[in-house]
Amino acid sequence: MVVSDFEANNEFYGDVPPPLPLVSVQRLVEERMSILRGADLLGADLAGANLAGANLTAAQADEDTSWPDGFDPIADGVIFE
Repeated sequence: MVVSDFEANNEFYGDVPPPLPLVSVQRLVEERMSILRGADLLGADLAGANLAGANLTAAQADEDTSWPDGFDPIADGVIFE
């Protein structure tokens, strides 16, 4: 029997799926599923991501979050902690 990551981690998160790994967030952006409103981007490495058209309104970031060259997260509505 194969146990999914959700099932394996269910004891820690209850009925809520565990947070996405950082690489999954970057993959979502690259695939243009770029509605990241309110996303937890603390410490995320998005330096190589294409954020053109991404909705980052109220996404949370910190000084460890890296961005593509020339990208202005504040102008896109990112909140820094």
